[in-house]
Amino acid sequence: MNTRSGQTFLTLLLACITLLTSGCSETTKEAPEQPDIVFPVSFPLINNSTLYSIEDNRFFGLSPEDEEASATSGLYEKLLLEIPSGMLLALDTDPSDKSSEDGVDSFTNTALPEYIVYVKNQTLRLYDLDTRYDHELYSFENDPFVKETSEETDESNKIKPRFICDIQKVVTWDDEARQAKKILFKDELAVYVKTGTLEGCAEPEEGFEYWQINVVESTKTFTIRRKTLKAHSHEHRHFHDHDDPDYEYADIHNHEHLLEEGELDENGEPFEANDHMHRHNHEHDFIYDFQHEHEHLSQDEIDAVHNDPINHEISFETNPVLVGRKSTFTSLDEALMYSGQPVIDLNARTFGYLGLNSKDNAFKFFTVNLDTLEKSLLWSAQHENLSDVRNTTWKNTNWRALVPKYNRFINYANIQDKILVTTDKNLFLFDMASLFDDDTIEERENSLANPLFSSSYTDPWIRNRTHYNASTHKMVITENQELWQIDFEQELLQAMLIKTFNETNLSSLEAKMMASEIMVIKRFNDNETPVTSITAIQESGIEVSTILNKTDDAVRVFNQGTNSFINIKSSDPDQQITAKLLFSDFGSPFSTLINTIWLQDTVDYRTFLEQEKVSLFASDSVSATPGTIERPEIYLLDVTATMGQGENLGHIPDTVSSVSGLALLSDEYTIMEYQNSDNESRFWYWLNIF
Repeated sequence: MNTRSGQTFLTLLLACITLLTSGCSETTKEAPEQPDIVFPVSFPLINNSTLYSIEDNRFFGLSPEDEEASATSGLYEKLLLEIPSGMLLALDTDPSDKSSEDGVDSFTNTALPEYIVYVKNQTLRLYDLDTRYDHELYSFENDPFVKETSEETDESNKIKPRFICDIQKVVTWDDEARQAKKILFKDELAVYVKTGTLEGCAEPEEGFEYWQINVVESTKTFTIRRKTLKAHSHEHRHFHDHDDPDYEYADIHNHEHLLEEGELDENGEPFEANDHMHRHNHEHDFIYDFQHEHEHLSQDEIDAVHNDPINHEISFETNPVLVGRKSTFTSLDEALMYSGQPVIDLNARTFGYLGLNSKDNAFKFFTVNLDTLEKSLLWSAQHENLSDVRNTTWKNTNWRALVPKYNRFINYANIQDKILVTTDKNLFLFDMASLFDDDTIEERENSLANPLFSSSYTDPWIRNRTHYNASTHKMVITENQELWQIDFEQELLQAMLIKTFNETNLSSLEAKMMASEIMVIKRFNDNETPVTSITAIQESGIEVSTILNKTDDAVRVFNQGTNSFINIKSSDPDQQITAKLLFSDFGSPFSTLINTIWLQDTVDYRTFLEQEKVSLFASDSVSATPGTIERPEIYLLDVTATMGQGENLGHIPDTVSSVSGLALLSDEYTIMEYQNSDNESRFWYWLNIF
């Protein structure tokens, strides 16, 4: 080999070695880190301003050793987010589903939220329950608008960063339901924010500003991995009828047989056409409801198939990062932020927002652009009857934040074709037409100048001292030791004094408007001992019957529709909690119930509609602790059932003294709050999954 050839060979050899070395170094590099596998938060829980995900270890791979999980009835609460500010909102924004039956359209959407909006320091943030991604929406500490308008050289003119004082959701009317003249509320992907210049927001009303922050997509993205369950099969043996075309699961069992009836199978056993080993192929999510394909298998057998990696599919998903944008460059009106649920004119297929501006002492009404959902002031009405009235800050920091009934406040009541608005001491009645017509100034001024009822005191608020019966269109009001009534069927609407009670030691009154009479609950303070009695009073003021004689037992009365419910917790340690149901005519469908607690605050979303119901908690056990019941069964009230015990929802594995609320959020998820024997509040939830 000559020198030139040798140099060429050496050069090529070195190049090959370099390439090989480079290739080896590339192959020894660590693979790039993969994004997390993310499951949606299907069962969120909020307690003490903390967001959890209730996760079943069969589906999400948790174990009892997981440091972030705590066992509760076989489930696990995974801590997702702590919100020290206590300012949070659950936004339910999913579009409606339309269904038709017998030519009648209905519109539904799920009750559970898609997002949690919350405040951290001076920043508005959003937690996406589907992707588990925490988005920063808007920082009022680094507000771009403040920066642009600040004069850096002049401290006196410099606009200071603002502090978040309150947040409220923007409730809207689902558009498809609106066009069909059906009522279905949902939340806009937006939030109202009240800000101030002082930390702690201890400043005059003039210092506050109000903003609508809309949630929009940015150009930035993030990537997650999803694990889904592919179509799979379960093998088992059970009876299935091939001979009956009306058999409930005939379609699922439409398969061919390789053996004739009586032929020996591979195990040497005679083949049975309607009872043999077979496979079911099907597809569903990791979280699923009842499936016939699982019915004859143990949970371990089901999980063995579902947890087999061969039945899993991993996919990558890229989503935009969400940010917040101010809807305007100037502050909104306080009245809009605290308007709550919109007022709906069903026939005109339109809606608007009625709110109170406490600085202007005025009611204000805002119309809506149905295409953009932008709000515009239609009219403002001031009056001295609105002086010193303040808006209420609505805040939920526990499980109620997830429930539409509790997280969409309403500041009015529909009474026929009118709107009843309650302030701290006045009842104002507006014609629906006058709200949507800016020319009806005289009608609005007359309503403000002449309240339907004016109270002389504000504790408790008048809204807590009224009861309206939608069947009779009558309202009863208690005022100190007086009983008043309003009949909305009368042409001249005015409150009429029915009776003044001049009874010794009478401390307070409650009243329920029944069919033709009024139930009055009297609270006395006899020799510093609380005493209660219940009587029925005619509209003329005459007392006609005694429902409950004076007792020092703890008595609680509430109404649901036209029915009244009474719970009595005996002061005698040897007696039990009793419960009684009274119809509108004071009749009772069954005798007094023992060891039973009524609950009015029961709401059922399993049909995707908000249905207010009554539940009862009944126990067969004798409690060792006075004033409590042991491990009660939970029922939905059915007045036609024995002892009112309708659908059984399960039981509470604890001693219960009272129950605060229950929400059936879906077919799979129920949550409730109760108080134990030490009167400590606890929540209890269960997943109706298999």
